[in-house]
This record gives sequence, structure tokens and C-alpha cells, in this order.
Amino acid sequence: MQILTVQIDGMTCGHCVEEITENLKSLNSVHVHSVRVGSATVSFDPRKISREDIVKAIEALGYKTHQEHSLESKTKDASMIHDHSTPHHHPAGHQAASLTSLAFSATAHCLTGFAIGEVLGMVVGPYLGLANTTTVAMSVALAFVFGHLLSIKPLLQNGVALRPALGLAFASDTLSIATMEVIDNAVMLITPGAMDAGLGTLLFWGSLAFSLVLAFVAAVPVNRWLLSKGRGRALVHQYHHAHSC
Repeated sequence: MQILTVQIDGMTCGHCVEEITENLKSLNSVHVHSVRVGSATVSFDPRKISREDIVKAIEALGYKTHQEHSLESKTKDASMIHDHSTPHHHPAGHQAASLTSLAFSATAHCLTGFAIGEVLGMVVGPYLGLANTTTVAMSVALAFVFGHLLSIKPLLQNGVALRPALGLAFASDTLSIATMEVIDNAVMLITPGAMDAGLGTLLFWGSLAFSLVLAFVAAVPVNRWLLSKGRGRALVHQYHHAHSC
């Protein structure tokens, strides 16, 4: 018997783990030791199935794999050869990097809709001569609207009814958008003259751009924490990808 650890990109939630586990269990002469977000470890009989066949079974689900490692087993009992404490079997560093990468992607998605609404509010408010508090309130409202719309649209396109789509969008993006709102508006309000600088000034646009960058940075760890708990963007992952999460 041989032990194989496959590192997997694209896993974000418990459903991904279940999907890959069931697929690996269906393979002949393959014993699944563990499947977690970022990796899978199995033992297999190389006389009956190859390492490449196992990797292809995972990739057939739409995931990307790399850095496969295999070891010869010195016992016929596959359950006796697996050591959960060894870094070789559980590349925690890679899993952490993969989770951080997913957090960046999730934050970028939230930032897109958020920025559209935030910039629109910050532009329309001064143009109409509204008070700073009214401008901020309008920006907040528009940021949430556009931020959630970008999540709701693919859900509807994938056959999710409007009511559950709204629930999924609010559950997946609200905390991330709220974090960005706090940082973005705080920067604009505390930057001297930014809110009253006028649309044609570098101070206004520079402050707005800087606030969006800081908002993104602040939201990344929030999204990473949500993903690690199977929340946030993990809730809608299965609807946003070709393969079922």
C-alpha cells in the first residue's frame, strides 16, 4: 500500500469536503484517511489504481490539485499508518495560504459592489449639495445595495428563488460590507477637508481611493475568519462555481 496526500485548491466549505470524500471512497482499492479544506490523504494499492487516477478523480470535480506526495506503507492495515501529527500528511501552511487566497478573492468580490455604491453616493451627495451626514448615509445604503446585488445575481441565474437568494446574499456579505463601510467612511470623515473638497480635486479622489484600500485590507481577515467557519462566501460557493460545492 502507498499513502498519497493531494493538495487541493478551490475547497471552501464542508460540502466540498463531503463531495471529494464520497468521490474518493468510490474508487477501487482506495482508503480515505482524511479530507479537509485544502488537502486529502488516502492509501491505495498501486497494483490496482495509480496515483494519477486518484488525482484525476479529484480534478474531475472541478478542483485544481498540486504537490502530491506518496509514501510506501509498511503495514497492511491502512488505518495504522496514518499520522495526523506529521506535517507531511497535513500541510497546514498550504491550507492557511489557500484560505488566505480565498479570503482575498471573497473580499475583492465584496469590494466591487461596495465600491460602486460607495463612490456613487460620495459623488452624488456633493454634486447635489447634500450635507456630509446625508452623503454618508446615502453611500452606506448604496454600498449595501450594490454589494448584495452582485451576490444575488448569480444565485438567481443558478435557479435559486428570490427569497432564499436574498437570505444567502445577506448572510454571506453583510459583515464584510459592514466592515468596509466603517473603515471607508471613517477615513473620509477624519481626513481634513476630504468631504468638502469637491469632485474636481485630488484631495477628494485621493482620500476616497485610500479609504477603499484600507477598507479592503480590514475586510480580508474578516472574510478569512468567516471562511474558516464555513460562513461568509462559503455559503454561496456552490452556486458561483460550475462544480457543486
